[in-house]
Amino acid sequence: MQDVSGFLKKFSHLLKQKENTLGVCVDVLKDVCGVLCEKSDLKIKNKTLVTKFSAGEKSQLFIKKQQIITKINTELGKTVITEIR
Repeated sequence: MQDVSGFLKKFSHLLKQKENTLGVCVDVLKDVCGVLCEKSDLKIKNKTLVTKFSAGEKSQLFIKKQQIITKINTELGKTVITEIR
């Protein structure tokens, strides 16, 4: 019988990976658009970066959308984001 800690270790790795991905997104948004945000303002769902920003901040994101997506995927080394909303 397998130990429960083996299963928990797997999920712990996934949570750390998610936190790292959100951290990269926060850094890229700050560098490219100058938008200051926290990890709690972002969510990734089905390769879509969902934001909780004001209309003005979202306008800045959509102007530089392709640059943001490219930079996030380059820094993570794989395609994580394909769309921003």
